Amino acid sequence: MIDILALCQRIGLMFAMMAIGYIMRKAKLGGEKLPGELSNMILYFAQPALIIYTYIMDFDKNILEGALWVFVISIVYHGIVFALSLCFFKKAPEAKKKVYRYGMIFSNASFLGIPLVQSVVGDTAIIYICIFVIAFNIYAWSVGCYIYTGDKKYMSVKKMFINPATVPTYIGLVFFFTPLNTYVPGFVNELLIYVKELVVPVSMIIVGLRFADLDFKSAFKDKYLPLALVLRLFVGPLISFALIKTVMLCGVPLSNEVAVTIMICSSTPVAVYASMMAEKYNGDAVTAGKYVAVSTLFSLVTIPIVSLLLYL
Repeated sequence: MIDILALCQRIGLMFAMMAIGYIMRKAKLGGEKLPGELSNMILYFAQPALIIYTYIMDFDKNILEGALWVFVISIVYHGIVFALSLCFFKKAPEAKKKVYRYGMIFSNASFLGIPLVQSVVGDTAIIYICIFVIAFNIYAWSVGCYIYTGDKKYMSVKKMFINPATVPTYIGLVFFFTPLNTYVPGFVNELLIYVKELVVPVSMIIVGLRFADLDFKSAFKDKYLPLALVLRLFVGPLISFALIKTVMLCGVPLSNEVAVTIMICSSTPVAVYASMMAEKYNGDAVTAGKYVAVSTLFSLVTIPIVSLLLYL
């Protein structure tokens, strides 16, 4: 069962880290490119180090079975939410429609999911988050690209399976399935530990930097935003909860780690990819940025609430 108190404590700590970024931005400590530069450090160094380090362990059949179920449920979850997204925002301007449908489907499971799940379940659950993110990327570089462009030629099979989130997972799986984990030099192991610890504080500082640039008054003038927030922060988690319970009612004994991972990953706010894709494909990057920032702020309250479903 999920430890709600530990989850709330971690969220409070994350709020404090976000405040550091907010204060830095308001005090003009750092240039305009600082959030992007820090994001690259997390994406290409700290997060891969965390993923690889987590997989350096002896093979465990139970972990493998749990990972397979995370993948299956994640694939089904994203498919259902995509189909459901087509039923909403039909009257919204085309540019906003793309942003809100994309945000409804894709959560920030990697950036926020890792620190939250790690705090209530432990390091082993990071393996499951990595598997959830693989399913995420399969949809992000297929369905996600199609939502923004309306053209299947922009779908990238290569990026579905080869990206900064999946490559470290493949490397980690080599250590997990082979005895190589016993031959990792001490200094490499220590380096991974130091670098992986950057993920949580730097990620939250980045969020704080983004918040400092957000005009909340203009964000809430968008009449479609409240519905978009409800769909991302409540409907998405309810769907994942229904899938978890369905699988368990079919006689599959999902572990606590698997259930908590799926629930929290689907409860996280809009993926940063929403803004990146909008900029890449000439979409409404302003709306996407507001959607990401506002959903992140509200998610720090909604995640503990929806996590209570696991007590049913």
